[in-house]
Amino acid sequence: SPGEVALLALRCGLAPLIGRGLAPLIGRADIRRAAMGNEVSSAEDPHEPATRAGTVPVGLRWPHGGKTAYVCGSFTQWQKVPMQWRQSNSGGEWFKVVDLAPGSYQYKFIVDGQWRHDHTAPTVLDNLGNVNNCITIQASPASASSPAAAAAATKAAATG
Repeated sequence: SPGEVALLALRCGLAPLIGRGLAPLIGRADIRRAAMGNEVSSAEDPHEPATRAGTVPVGLRWPHGGKTAYVCGSFTQWQKVPMQWRQSNSGGEWFKVVDLAPGSYQYKFIVDGQWRHDHTAPTVLDNLGNVNNCITIQASPASASSPAAAAAATKAAATG
């Protein structure tokens, strides 16, 4: 539905794309391709792994430079997953889309071989006192059921 697409775009940090004529994004695969800087098309890619039922594609980003970047977290059993570089008006950022089921997750980045957390994103201390980034995925976001609420959230993200 248009509300779900707007919500997914908002979660992936793509709300500005909707306002720039790159919408309508058709589905989760399109959001994933757009997030990674690939061409947006209305056809599902048969070579792309399907999003698991009950999950939401979430864009994780490292906007602080580096020559190599990986994301590790409770959703990867703390195994490193390579990120992709994408150019932006402010220079660029490392980016990875992960499919997350509802719940709370901790994660960190490995940038140029060093464990790092993003000081501009929410953090939490783990049981050993390490600072990790954290994210919570809601089971049933209210905005997904209301196209008007999703549109308002998209507008707010595009202007904020």
